[in-house]
Formats: sequence, C-alpha cells, structure tokens
Amino acid sequence: MNVSSGEINLLKKTIKNLQIEIKKYKKYQEETTDPGIQNAFHQITTAKIDHLILMKTILNRVSKGEK
Repeated sequence: MNVSSGEINLLKKTIKNLQIEIKKYKKYQEETTDPGIQNAFHQITTAKIDHLILMKTILNRVSKGEK
C-alpha cells in the first residue's frame, strides 16, 4: 500500500489533535463535581485514547511499510 506524505502528515496531525483533546477532557473531568458528568468525560477520554492508540498503530505500520 502506497501512502503519500500528505496522508502521513494527516495521521500525525490527527494524533496531535487527539492528544490535546484527551488533556482537555481529563481536565474537565477533574474540574467537575457532578459524578454523572465525570463519568461522561471519563468515557469520552477512554474512547479518545482508544482512537489515539489506533492512529499511532496505523502510523507505525505505514512508516515501516507494512500493509
């Protein structure tokens, strides 16, 4: 599979954006006192972390030339 440098850059940008989002949602979770909202932010953070792991895996495989 051939991946362009533009696609690799997009993956890198997505990773950076996910890292920023994760920090924000963790901060929001810490700042609120409502357990329901804390749980919601925790669930969002968990989903974002899963997405981040996936994007890093894809970038790693693409960088190594794997399919």
